[in-house]
Amino acid sequence: MAARPTKRTLLLQTARSLFLEHGFVRTSVDTIVAAAGVSKPTFYAHFPTKEALLEAIVQAQVLEAPPSPAFLLTGQFDHDLRAVVRLLWQLALSPDALAWDRIMAGEARRLPALGTLFFNGGPRHLLTLLRDFLHQSAQAGHLHLSDPAEAADFLFGWTLGIPLLQAQLTGQLPSPDDIEARAAEIAQRFRRAYSRPPQESA
Repeated sequence: MAARPTKRTLLLQTARSLFLEHGFVRTSVDTIVAAAGVSKPTFYAHFPTKEALLEAIVQAQVLEAPPSPAFLLTGQFDHDLRAVVRLLWQLALSPDALAWDRIMAGEARRLPALGTLFFNGGPRHLLTLLRDFLHQSAQAGHLHLSDPAEAADFLFGWTLGIPLLQAQLTGQLPSPDDIEARAAEIAQRFRRAYSRPPQESA
């Protein structure tokens, strides 16, 4: 028989679900304690404010999240790059990721340390994996890169720019056909942009 979660864990789990479904601002402490089946004094015994609860949720998410899937090299670079584009979309356009984007967009200005924590545990981590993938691709002779981190930044922006903005503002997601077509186009353009040594590209 599984052990019952502690009241702190119950508050974290309940609040996370409510924040993702309704947003941080529209979820009150009263709503959280009612859904968790605990008292308000119990809530404040664990978290001095709703903001402190949100910070604890983000910290737990960063620390306990499973490792991000690696960007793999198979020797077929165009295939690998299209797979990278599809994976970036899968991660960034998931319902949970979009809900967290909305929460962080609303709260990061008031809580900059929280925004930094979220960025480092999510987008920055993905950029590091992407940089490593591109660096290994360059070592294998598929690309010419003077700065893999800069190239990762460009690829991240090319991939997620408008589709992510559209999803955040309208809820409209690219279709599977759109994803495949855009993945192929991005892979082709990116490879072309980095197919020659930088001094020969001018």
